[in-house]
Amino acid sequence: MSERIIDRRLHHPRLGPALQRVQLPLGDPSAFHRPFGNRWLWGSVALATGLQLAVVELPFLQRAFGTVSLDLAQWGVAIAMASVVLWFGELRKLFLRAIDRRDGSRVAEGPRT
Repeated sequence: MSERIIDRRLHHPRLGPALQRVQLPLGDPSAFHRPFGNRWLWGSVALATGLQLAVVELPFLQRAFGTVSLDLAQWGVAIAMASVVLWFGELRKLFLRAIDRRDGSRVAEGPRT
């Protein structure tokens, strides 16, 4: 394992909420339905990601914020952890919609005797 220190305060709290904004409420379609329909949302995600990259990778900002550069594997871990909320939310919607469909079909059939 590399001796570099990953400052988790910079990775999850900044990138995570950016990806959470993509996660829509339960009544809405999947985040993957028309994913680029909201330009302002994606602009904010791009801005947050760009600032995150700058703080971690630009030497003068590394000195100011006490960060170090990350290798590709470390970036992969940071992105995977930040996107957990998005994936969990989509799985939750899928599961709840399946239950609604199943329960809705029973209501349409009427009571069984």
